[in-house]
Amino acid sequence: MWFIILFLMLIQATTAFAGAWTRDPGSCLVTPKIYAYQATKYWDAAGGEHDLASPYQKSEINIYGEYGLTKDNMLVIQTAYDNINDGSAVKSGLADSEIGIVQKIRSYDDAVVSLKGSLIVPSGYSTTSTPLIGYGEIGAEIGLLYGRSWLGGYIDSALGFRKYNGAPSDQLRGNALLGVEINKKIRLKNNLELIWGLGNGRTILVQEKVQTTDSQLLQLDLALEFDVNNRTTVTFGFNKALAGRNTGIGNSYYLGLNYK
Repeated sequence: MWFIILFLMLIQATTAFAGAWTRDPGSCLVTPKIYAYQATKYWDAAGGEHDLASPYQKSEINIYGEYGLTKDNMLVIQTAYDNINDGSAVKSGLADSEIGIVQKIRSYDDAVVSLKGSLIVPSGYSTTSTPLIGYGEIGAEIGLLYGRSWLGGYIDSALGFRKYNGAPSDQLRGNALLGVEINKKIRLKNNLELIWGLGNGRTILVQEKVQTTDSQLLQLDLALEFDVNNRTTVTFGFNKALAGRNTGIGNSYYLGLNYK
């Protein structure tokens, strides 16, 4: 029997964003996070809501890093290890890795504009059996980043275009993050993320299951950051899918550590 598997559940709630501000030369940021994601419903191609045959669950260890190369550019790296249970099978393995450069193109006293280019590389996981860990295709993304700060808060936003080799649809990807300082040691972060498939992807067949590669998703991420000291921050976060097409309706919780 052929049925649609919702491909975008593979990447929900696990995206880390490079900010518009670059790091000082030689300085770094390392951010490991642990995610737990579950979906029991999905949106179909028209945005209608349906129950999944069984819960889709994913746990992930995600590592994101930044390194300042010069005063105007920095290296960004992200990789992850996933454990996925779709109710019929379980699969674990390294997910796609991303490596990129953020180049500052203009800065003001309280604002900055940057460009980001990145390469998405699969780790060699199997794409012949489900559940799938990723598309299994090389991709590239270019984006424009904008950040602005003020007393007690900041915004950090991005708009980019991602293209994969092969079947996956091209995507517009954007986010808008608002950070608010509660006190000197605690911050609240609200991030709205959009992933918009452009409709030019092809379906693929894996174990007689049709995999759609064209999806859309709007999700909200809420997080509290606590400064442990001047180099270490602990983050508690929650992520919720708000609207979508050909994707799961899921929530995730995560715990993160920022070390610089």
